[in-house]
Amino acid sequence: MPWQRRPGPGGCWWSPDAGLVLATAVGMLRLLVAVPEKIEAVAGRVRERARGNRAALLIATVPGLGYYTALLARAETRNVSCFPMARHLSSYAGLVPSTCASGGVVTHGAITRRGPRFVCWALVETAVYAVGWPKPLQEFCRPLVVSDDARRRRWRRPGRSARRSSGCSA
Repeated sequence: MPWQRRPGPGGCWWSPDAGLVLATAVGMLRLLVAVPEKIEAVAGRVRERARGNRAALLIATVPGLGYYTALLARAETRNVSCFPMARHLSSYAGLVPSTCASGGVVTHGAITRRGPRFVCWALVETAVYAVGWPKPLQEFCRPLVVSDDARRRRWRRPGRSARRSSGCSA
């Protein structure tokens, strides 16, 4: 019976699985020590690879973009010369707002995210991070952050209710 057991060393009640619990705890502690070392090793390899790639170094000069994002963008958009303008590249990456037009009403929604999945993810995360950057970049980004209410007011056609013009109808 559990209430009849006597406390073990240090006054703790020991169960039959105490050895397994202790071994698991020690294994987890070793893992916690090993993970940062592995991350640093991978980060070092990414740094070395980026330093050997001239285009990746140029991309990494953009505030908020690091070596990993620069290499990812470079790998996904191998031949940048096929995009005549920056907006074509943005559209390819899925970073442009969706547009729905019906009956003279144009509605712009969230970004399409239809491009390469990892590039879109990395650049969206970078943009979210960049809004909190120090003054020059923050001053550029803050006006671009628009609340949902302001977006709805901006695109509502005069004389129409918000319910009828708030989205696309299929």
